[in-house]
Amino acid sequence: MRTLLLLCATVAAIATAATPVRAETCQLKLISSLTLTQSGDHVLVPVSVTGKQLPFEFELATAFSGITAKAANELGLAERPISAKSTVKINGKTITKRIAVPMLQIGTLTGHDLDLLEFPSLIEGDGMLGLDILAAYDLELDFAHGKANLFSRDHCVGKVIYWSPPGGAVAAIPFTVQALGNITVEMLVDGRPTSVAISTDAPSVMEMPAAHRMFGIDEHSPGLQIVKADAKDGSQYRYPFREIDVQ
Repeated sequence: MRTLLLLCATVAAIATAATPVRAETCQLKLISSLTLTQSGDHVLVPVSVTGKQLPFEFELATAFSGITAKAANELGLAERPISAKSTVKINGKTITKRIAVPMLQIGTLTGHDLDLLEFPSLIEGDGMLGLDILAAYDLELDFAHGKANLFSRDHCVGKVIYWSPPGGAVAAIPFTVQALGNITVEMLVDGRPTSVAISTDAPSVMEMPAAHRMFGIDEHSPGLQIVKADAKDGSQYRYPFREIDVQ
């Protein structure tokens, strides 16, 4: 499949959509602060599974957390089948088993007797941290300092900016969390309305069929540069869009 890399469009921070309950104080309560590490196109976070620290992929584009079969086997964790009525796919692979985890620690958060999906394999980590865990908190991503901060949702409405923004400028961007965990926002790409998904495991991309349909871009368009030639899985290109405006 051919993909087109976007030149601009970087999301610096995102907070989970929530309607906070009434709080006695407007002060934010930090629940946990996680260290983020960039590895290729992926962001990794340390997660302790039954006392052993493992690198998990930090993923905002999936509803489910899981652990690889190899890591689960090395830790001696028990497998359980997933109901045949449920169909779960991660990275295009159907998941058929779940793993019983006696204890899971994420920063200062500790959970007991949890079920994680069993992934056949992952590109970078030994597991994946998804929205089934992250969505319970307001989330701040501070890539400049390599931190993911989880805050309590019990705070005053709108009182979430605790730092001093440069020039006092803050942008509030509405987004939608779909049933399977995709976070989508609306933007304008060179003036054309475009719905995009936010992910932490890939660069900004647009499929070539969409680029051709919306902008008339093909392999012979002026300014198009080939990034990776791959006859089997599809080549990748880079194109200089003029403007991206997040609504």
